[in-house]
Amino acid sequence: MLLQGVCSLLRTRHGVIAVPASSAQRELIACNAGSAPLQLEGDTWHATVHPGSNRRLSVVAEPDQSVLAELVQKTLVHSFHRSDRYVRTSQSVRYWHDPKPEQVAGGIEMLPRLSFSTIALPDLGIGVIFDFHHLFQTEMTVADYFDEHIPASARDQRRREFNRLRQHRNDRRGTLLYQVRRTVAQVCYFHEFASGTTCATTGAIKLPHETYGSLFEYYQATRPSLEIAPDDPVAYVSFPGMIGAKPVAAKLLRLRVSLDPRFMPKQLRSRTTMPPSERRDKLLQLWRTLNPNPLKTLGLQMNEDLWRPTVDQHELLPCPTLSFGLARAVRPPAEPSVRAYRTYFARRRDALAKGGVFRFEESVGRQLHVVVPRSIGDWSDAVTEALVAGVVDLLQDFCGRTFNVRVVQADSSEEMVAKLSGSTGVAVIVFDDRDRAAYSILSHELAGWRIKRMTKFKLLKAWHARNAHGQNSNGFARQWDDILLHSVYDLLNQMECTPWRIADWPYESCLAIDVSEARRYFALSLLICRDQGLRPGIFRTTVAWPKGDHQHETINPRQLADKIEALMNDYRGSSFDPLRSMLVLRDGHECGFELQGIREGLLRWKKRDYLAQAAVVDVLDVHKKTVKHARMWKHRFSKPADTENALEGQAIYLTPNTALVTCTGAATLSRRATADPCMLVAHDGSDLRRGTKGFFALSHLNFTSPGKAYRYAQPLRDSDEILRDRVARDMRGIR
Repeated sequence: MLLQGVCSLLRTRHGVIAVPASSAQRELIACNAGSAPLQLEGDTWHATVHPGSNRRLSVVAEPDQSVLAELVQKTLVHSFHRSDRYVRTSQSVRYWHDPKPEQVAGGIEMLPRLSFSTIALPDLGIGVIFDFHHLFQTEMTVADYFDEHIPASARDQRRREFNRLRQHRNDRRGTLLYQVRRTVAQVCYFHEFASGTTCATTGAIKLPHETYGSLFEYYQATRPSLEIAPDDPVAYVSFPGMIGAKPVAAKLLRLRVSLDPRFMPKQLRSRTTMPPSERRDKLLQLWRTLNPNPLKTLGLQMNEDLWRPTVDQHELLPCPTLSFGLARAVRPPAEPSVRAYRTYFARRRDALAKGGVFRFEESVGRQLHVVVPRSIGDWSDAVTEALVAGVVDLLQDFCGRTFNVRVVQADSSEEMVAKLSGSTGVAVIVFDDRDRAAYSILSHELAGWRIKRMTKFKLLKAWHARNAHGQNSNGFARQWDDILLHSVYDLLNQMECTPWRIADWPYESCLAIDVSEARRYFALSLLICRDQGLRPGIFRTTVAWPKGDHQHETINPRQLADKIEALMNDYRGSSFDPLRSMLVLRDGHECGFELQGIREGLLRWKKRDYLAQAAVVDVLDVHKKTVKHARMWKHRFSKPADTENALEGQAIYLTPNTALVTCTGAATLSRRATADPCMLVAHDGSDLRRGTKGFFALSHLNFTSPGKAYRYAQPLRDSDEILRDRVARDMRGIR
C-alpha cells in the first residue's frame, strides 16, 4: 500500500508514471522520472525516490508484460487527469465522465461515461480496453430539493421526488456526488438535510491538522473558488472510510440515480444501450482526441485498427441438444445464423406445451394457493378470475397434470401470513409493493413455502391496458399474457421442476460458489445433469450461509470445505453413482486459500463415494461484470466497415488461462445493445476450453426466460437469487 501511495503522488505532483517493481522490495519502475531525487510526504510517512539504472522492458514476455500493462493504465489515468473535459468519481481512476449532460429528461441528467483497462496478451503485447456507459445524476442539487423558500406544497413534492429517486422505500440512503475538485467527484451517502443550519452556523469543523470556526471558514480557507456563501444550506453526509456524518454545502451535492428502469424517464431508458457500430465509432474517436498519444512517452506503438483474434484464438461453441418430457428434443441450430438461433430459442416454449416438462417433482404436491387482494377499488373479481385461470391453465398445460386451487383473499402481508401459517405448500401471492416490509415478511414468515410473488401495481397496469385497448389488441394483450407466462416459468422453478435438461455437455455436474453484496453471506449451488441411467440423473440444490468475515471477499477455506461436504445432505435418494466430472465456478475472483477449501471439500466427497477417485474437476473464476469491460462484436461480410453482435456461444481465448464468452448474442439481444461477455479464468491446470464449453451449455438452462439467453451459467443464477433474498431480508431488519 505504501508503494502504491508513492506512485500516486509521483503521478499527481510530478507527472511521473511509476508502478511497484515487487511487493517484497522498495523499488519502482518508472518512465520520464528524470535524474534528480524526489521528496514525497504522506500523513504518516516520508519518502525519497532516487533514480536507478535504465532498463528496457519486453512488450511480449512476462513479467515485463504485466509491468508494462500497469504502466500503460497509469499513463492513461494521467492523460485523463490533465484533460479539461473529463471528471472521475472518487471510487476509481478508471472511470471518467463528461460533466456536460448528453441529454436531460424528467430532472435527470445523462452524462457520457467511459472506462478503460489494460490486459497482457501473450506474444502479442498490451491490450487497451475502452468501454462506454452513462452516469445519471439529478439536475437539481440537494439544496434545491430541500429549498425552504418555496411554497410548502412544492417543497413537499420535491422531497417526495428526492426520496423516490434515492429509493428510500427500500431503505437506501442515496448515493451523492460531491464535487469540490475540478477532476474528481467525491462519492458520499445522504444522511440528513440540516434544516435551519447554514455554512456559517455549523460550529467548529475539526480536521486532523486544523480546526475551522465553521464550514464557511473551511471553504474560504481551502476552496475559495467554490463561492460558498455564509447562508448556504447544509446537508450531512457520510464518506467511505470516515466515521460519522459530516456537514457539507448542500448545493455541491447531486443525487446519483440508479439504472433501475423504474427511475429512468422513457427518453433516457432508450439511450442506455449502444449498438456495436456506434460503440466502435466512439472508441476510435476517443483515441484520436487523446492528443498527443499518451503511450508515446512509454516508447510503445499502437496498432492502427482494433485487435482481432486469430483463427485459433476464437471459436463458436456448439449449442446443446435439449431434452424435454414425452421424448421431445430441441436440436442445435442447423447453421450459424441469427434466424436459425432465434428458432432454436423459440422452440423451447413450444416444446413445453401439453405436458412437455421434463421432470415434475411429485413430492412438492399439486395444491396451489393463490393469494389476492380483496375486490376493492381497482382490484376486482374479474382480475382475480383472469389471474387464477391464466396461471392454472399454463401450469397444467406445461406439467400435464391437474392442480387443485385455493383462492385466499388478504390485503396486508400480516394477514397473508396469518391465513397461510400452520402449513406449507406452493403459493402465488399478489402483494402491494407500497408495503415496504411485505417482501421480507413473506420471505421470513413463510420460509417453508414455495412462493411466486407478483406486485399488484404491475398486474393492474397490464390489466387496464388490456381492457382499454381490447383483448384483441396484440401489444396490450401480450403484456398481460407475458406476465402470466413468466410468472408460471418462475413458479415451475420454485416447485423444483426441471423443464428440460442438457442432453450433451462436457461434465456430469457443476458446483457454483458465490458471495453476497457486503460479503455477509455465501452460497453454494449444485447441479447434477447426466445420463438418466445413473442415479441421480437430475439433481439441484442451493443453500446460503452466513460468512464469518465480511471484511474480505474470500471465504474461510475450512468453512468452505465443511459446507461443500454438507451440501450433499440434501440428497434423499436411495443410491448415488459417483460423479465422474465436475465444473466448479467461483463467481468473482477466487482469492485467499479458497482453492484449498474446494479441494478438501471434494476430497470428502470422494471418501463418501459422491465423487469418483479419478474424477475430472475444472475450476474457473467467473467475472459476470468484468473489471476489464471487454466487449465483443464482428464485422459484416457484406459491409466490412459495419459491425454487428456475435452469435450466442462466441468465445475468444485471450490467454492460455483467460477466455471471453458471449452467452447472450445477436439472436436474443436488442439491436440497440452490444454483447456483454463474461470473463472466465482457469485455475490449477484446469482445461479452459472445456470449462468454457460447459459454462455456455449451462446458460441454456434458461428456465425462467426460455425465449432469451442467460448471460451466464444457470447454477450461478440460483446462487444469486438465494443471496439477493437473504440480503433483502436483512435490509428490513429481519434475521
